[in-house]
Amino acid sequence: MNPTMDIREFGGEPGNESDCSEAFAKAMAMIREAGGGTLRIPPGLYRSGPIELFDNTTLALERGACIRFIPDPALYPPVETRWEGIRCYAMQPLIFARGARNVALMGEGTIDGSGQEWWKTHRAKKASGQAKPETPMEKKLAELNKDSGEQPSGGGGRETQFLRPPLAQFLNCDGVILRGLSFLNSPFWTIHPVFSRRIRIEAVRIENPADAPNTDGINIDSCEDVSISDSLINVGDECV
Repeated sequence: MNPTMDIREFGGEPGNESDCSEAFAKAMAMIREAGGGTLRIPPGLYRSGPIELFDNTTLALERGACIRFIPDPALYPPVETRWEGIRCYAMQPLIFARGARNVALMGEGTIDGSGQEWWKTHRAKKASGQAKPETPMEKKLAELNKDSGEQPSGGGGRETQFLRPPLAQFLNCDGVILRGLSFLNSPFWTIHPVFSRRIRIEAVRIENPADAPNTDGINIDSCEDVSISDSLINVGDECV
């Protein structure tokens, strides 16, 4: 039987000032070594950088629990992905599973992408007329993507290479369950299964402000056997 662990066992402490990135990384490493398991998040606010899920992993947030991601682009290094229909490198999704089987996000808690800072930066770049990479992260992505061929800009502004992370992406996965959680304030697309199969999205709530740029609800991207049921989606772009 796969173990159930508590984020507090790994040093994860709730609070506005705490950074639980290391605690999540240690917990996920132990779950991976065990061949799977459940990471329990009790009530409280837990701030973190990106979280990666592996085979047979469940992230379970109890009622009153919130994972709020730290809005610092430096924490989300480039990964190979698909961004607005193009295979390329972009910033690592806040919650990421790649090539994983049987992963789940479940419970009655909240996952908050802290999108406000990301949207502010995106709007500032657009307002200034920025037309090429300027920051170290943007230049790094541009170098990695130099052989990707002609890439249309897309709504997210590909010309700057400010390729914001989605809130939860499942890349080349088989068996994904999202159930009961609230997903708020995504930097970019909110839930993005891509090249994946057997996806079940049930009784989730997805909310982003009406004026938040490119904050689509669920983007089903080259997947098969997908179901969405009993869910509320209220976002600043396409819902599904």
